[in-house]
Amino acid sequence: MDKSRSSPRGKRPPGNAKLTSDQVSEARRRLDKGESPAKIAREFKIGYMVIYKLAVGKTWQNGTKRHIPERKHGLTSKQRDKLYLIKVKRGVTNEKLARASGYSESHIAQQMRDAHALFAVRIQRALITSGDLAAVARAHGITSEVAERLVSYAVTNPVPKHLEAEIEE
Repeated sequence: MDKSRSSPRGKRPPGNAKLTSDQVSEARRRLDKGESPAKIAREFKIGYMVIYKLAVGKTWQNGTKRHIPERKHGLTSKQRDKLYLIKVKRGVTNEKLARASGYSESHIAQQMRDAHALFAVRIQRALITSGDLAAVARAHGITSEVAERLVSYAVTNPVPKHLEAEIEE
């Protein structure tokens, strides 16, 4: 007799599955409410990828609806600069920026490092031209203290190679 058929449906995973059909239904319901796959996986004591594959429709395909949004790819330079100013002015974390913008936290972190380097060079060049730190800070919508830190950063850190072309614009 087939052992997978001997127990009531939903009580035991079929074949080598990690989840029962009841757990799959519960996970989908929670994903639809916006709960993270990682949190659900921890509570079910299974690997993150099991829930992630369920969420994107790679496993348990009888429900083809995608349960987590598609990831966005790439910020424009204008979007990056806008998010950087929000971060600087309001003290918002990369995690909050990522959640609000729909990008991954690692992508936001890289973009914020790039924006920091670019702003540092822009502030430094504006200061060289005008000679008035307070005026430069006001023109860029930041405080004099932030402008001073950016100039210090620009003086002590070389521009990353992948940003050199953007600085010349």
